[in-house]
Amino acid sequence: MEQKPKLITTSTNTSDVFSSGPSEAQISASASSAAIRKDVDRAMGNASDAAGNLKDTAADKIVDLNGNVLEAAQEAEENVSRVADRVQQSGQKVIKATSAYATSAVNATGKKLREAQGRIDEVKVKANDFIQEDPIRAVTYTAIGSAVLTAALIGIFRRR
Repeated sequence: MEQKPKLITTSTNTSDVFSSGPSEAQISASASSAAIRKDVDRAMGNASDAAGNLKDTAADKIVDLNGNVLEAAQEAEENVSRVADRVQQSGQKVIKATSAYATSAVNATGKKLREAQGRIDEVKVKANDFIQEDPIRAVTYTAIGSAVLTAALIGIFRRR
């Protein structure tokens, strides 16, 4: 016994389809579709609101960050300016101290040279007086001094 498939007969009359109204499946699909659309619209609205909030928050953070960067840059500029001023002041102090030291050294050297020149002048006067008083003795002392100096120089050069 063979079973034959059951054939569902549908009406080919289009007036039956439009006149009978929507079927339960169509009503259920329409309600489900409307609910999905509402959910999608709600989700899009929530996403749009969240994006707007993120945008506002990001803009606020950027403004805060810009303010912080500007404050840090100003503070760094002030610190560099203070350091530059201190370096300049230190340089000026070094220049003053060096100038004072050099002036002091030049003055001390000049004083010692004047003292030495005064002693040399005294020795010249005494030597001139000695030569005037006793010329023979002065020549004898000069000859002895020359001989001693020559012997010392010869001894120094022979050792080399």
